[in-house]
Amino acid sequence: MLVAATAKGICKIAFGDNPATLEADLAQELSDAERIEDEPRLTPFIAQIDAYLRDTREHFDLCRSTSAQRHSSSAYGIQRIPYGQTHSYSDIAETLGSPRTVLAVANACASNPVALAIPCHRVVHKDGALAGYRWGTARKVALLSAEKEHRVPAPLETVGAEDLG
Repeated sequence: MLVAATAKGICKIAFGDNPATLEADLAQELSDAERIEDEPRLTPFIAQIDAYLRDTREHFDLCRSTSAQRHSSSAYGIQRIPYGQTHSYSDIAETLGSPRTVLAVANACASNPVALAIPCHRVVHKDGALAGYRWGTARKVALLSAEKEHRVPAPLETVGAEDLG
């Protein structure tokens, strides 16, 4: 897992199988920015993510960053999905008062910069089938199962989630 922030707040939460790949992706995405490893600055963000992964937190207070704020109204709709539940792309579009914006909801999920904080793993197809997940279907299944059972998602642990702090 990679966590990154700017002076304005969290800008990236990403999953991956290889730390070097996550760092290279961030370097490419933020190629004009100076990237500094600052563990104390990230501690409040990491503490919330760790609490979520350890089943002691259901909501995040992380989305004050420009990346999360400008993500879209679709992201706002996604953030409103209750812990342990799923909603379809069309459910979210209808909730936002724009039932024809299903594609915008799908695009918000596909470009989500902050995994977990904008819980795209809770978005499914209208028939309840799992939709793709930017960080892999296995992680999506693990997160949804963990939320429903209120337990630490084991497959995430294998990719370093327990080493967040």
